[in-house]
Amino acid sequence: MAGKRHSNEGNGGTLIDTWWYQYKGIVEEGTSDGEEVSGVKPIQTVQEKKVKVEVRLMKKFRDSDAPPLATKEVWFVIVCKEAEFKLEGTDIEALRVAMWEKLDTKFEIKWERYFLVRIDPMSPYDGIGSGFTFGYDWVEKGVAWDGTLVLRERPRFGGEKVRPWPGEFKDKMGRVMACIPHTEQNHDSLREFSNRIDSLRQHLADFLKPEVIMKTLASMSGGNFLLPPADKSDQEG
Repeated sequence: MAGKRHSNEGNGGTLIDTWWYQYKGIVEEGTSDGEEVSGVKPIQTVQEKKVKVEVRLMKKFRDSDAPPLATKEVWFVIVCKEAEFKLEGTDIEALRVAMWEKLDTKFEIKWERYFLVRIDPMSPYDGIGSGFTFGYDWVEKGVAWDGTLVLRERPRFGGEKVRPWPGEFKDKMGRVMACIPHTEQNHDSLREFSNRIDSLRQHLADFLKPEVIMKTLASMSGGNFLLPPADKSDQEG
């Protein structure tokens, strides 16, 4: 005679539902098990990834020698194998909230702010001449739960954008941009740099006043005013 069955715990209970938790993770396209496919270099993107959460119904039975087995106790087990989390209880909504809190903590991205600093050439809208713009903006560097690095940007026009951390930032012309930590000291220094550029602009404007412009232009031939243009061949090399 078969032994009495006291519960369904031995087979992990009965699977009654499957939940899916979503988080942002890095996906490599063009690979097979991490290897390049046909020599194509993998492209990393940040996408929504899903984690499976199983909802299982557990039962304890009254002493009985034959089915149907009368149930004397029921409860739920919520299991996320990927994160190695397991919760038990009788309130399924409370279990869901608790599991989501644990998963939020597990897959949380730790963010740190950085400044992107640039100087770009700029031509006047009217007439002929040359100029530049100095500017800085902030981005966020994130460390994901598995150690991968991601970048979060908030453009002035458009929603939040998250992508893999590039490591090296370049502008539209391919020039490398400085990326420095977002600290109070760096912020104060960047503001001071802006103020000094404002002062320089005013100082240069003084050299072009009607009463002194001819003297300013004459001094150019002697190399005593401003820096000479850089040798482009040296820059290209």
